[in-house]
Amino acid sequence: MRSIAVLPFANMSTNEETGFLADGLSEDILDNLAQAESIRVASRSAAFQYVDPGQDPAIIGQKLKVAYLLEGSVRQRDDNVRITAQLIRISDGFHVWSKSYERTLADGFEMQTTVASNIAIITRSELIHDIFKNHGWKQNEDFIGIDPIAVEHFIMSTNEYRNIRLGEGGDLATSALYLKNAVEIDPNFLIAYNSLVSAYLLSHGIGKLPLHEARPAAHAASSRAIALAPNDFSAQLQLTRIHFTMELDYARAEVEFNQVLTQHPQISVLNMFLAEIALREGRINEALMYIAKFSFLRESKAKISYVNFGEAAPLLLGTGARYRCYGGDYEGALKLSAQGLQLAEKGQDRASILRAHACGLLGLGRVEQAKPIIDEGWQLDGSTRPEWYISLLARAGEIQRAKNILTNPRFDLADEESLAMGHLVLGNVDDAFKYIQAGIEDHNNRGLLNSLLVAEWWDPIRGDPRFHEMLELLDSKVTHTEQYLRDHKITQPEQ
Repeated sequence: MRSIAVLPFANMSTNEETGFLADGLSEDILDNLAQAESIRVASRSAAFQYVDPGQDPAIIGQKLKVAYLLEGSVRQRDDNVRITAQLIRISDGFHVWSKSYERTLADGFEMQTTVASNIAIITRSELIHDIFKNHGWKQNEDFIGIDPIAVEHFIMSTNEYRNIRLGEGGDLATSALYLKNAVEIDPNFLIAYNSLVSAYLLSHGIGKLPLHEARPAAHAASSRAIALAPNDFSAQLQLTRIHFTMELDYARAEVEFNQVLTQHPQISVLNMFLAEIALREGRINEALMYIAKFSFLRESKAKISYVNFGEAAPLLLGTGARYRCYGGDYEGALKLSAQGLQLAEKGQDRASILRAHACGLLGLGRVEQAKPIIDEGWQLDGSTRPEWYISLLARAGEIQRAKNILTNPRFDLADEESLAMGHLVLGNVDDAFKYIQAGIEDHNNRGLLNSLLVAEWWDPIRGDPRFHEMLELLDSKVTHTEQYLRDHKITQPEQ
């Protein structure tokens, strides 16, 4: 059932250049989809026979032996083009997904590559979700014996989170609410409890759920999951994430992450957690090594809550780029963020990658190149999280714009790392320390905790006695478990 054919995109104009673009898009999308192990893609020679628009999708699907078709068109007006893509379910002719892209021909091959990558990643996601939603969950052992209404809520939750990742809307609080409904309807729903842990971790880390609410809620969901399945590695891994993220229990988390990675090497994303621990302990070279080990675009077959790492690839690329910025590897950061920008068409993922890309450019002194990148990010999410742009704007020479963010009463500024960095760049050292302290107190600012020991932008205040006080405060928040390791006779793995 996971099969698709990419038909030649129709040239709706008479311009020959538009025809080349239509052909190129079709080929690039097919090539991108063919690299995914999870779906079968009809060959170019078979699919590209059907060049005439308006043919019956059911007949084409039957001849090509596929369950879905992707068709599209390119229409030109002056120097602008409209690219439209549609995913069709063969069984009933239903349009599962459609989207239009407004672009300019002047953007050339880069535009074609970016749009094709975005269409491919959304098409793959929509196809898999459509199968899962309609009947695929019934063949999944995670849902055997689970109330179908609870499963429905779980699917709606995954769809919310999926859309966040794809830049197609979605809301984290709504996703968590669906999960709460799912476990209330069926208290034996293991995977929903594991997913709920992730929802609380995300709501604390990138949302605004305070630690005193997020931690007990995450522990409650984790405890229920472990009670249902004491040997389930996903449940144990979620508890390790709580140890790391909410309790700053680095020694224990590092051991447990390495144990899971040894047993399940396909969960490549664990290298990112290990990189974070290394950054927080000042081990820059080890952090960069872990980032290099992570396969950002490799599809993971492991089931860890409801995170689909194929869909999360753009955000993970941006995260890796940001970690490389923390370690001072700006060239490496730009390589990762450039890949991410090809996959993320819009939304929070793209904005996050743009900020990482701007950080890399500014770190290399390429200020003029950074300015349009910052502006594009601002257009995507500057109105919702303006503090993320204060230091970027100030470092790019846009001092007044940066100051305006701080003084605008309409803005609800919350991210302590961004506010600390912004104040520091603007010369407000006392305010910088105020926000560093606030970020440490609530444990929720992973960027601040990841960067404090290693990032060069804190160098101007490292000699200030207050910086040493902040490091002591941070150390007091860390859960030191060397005794735990000794008591359990656990040996730290050699690096």
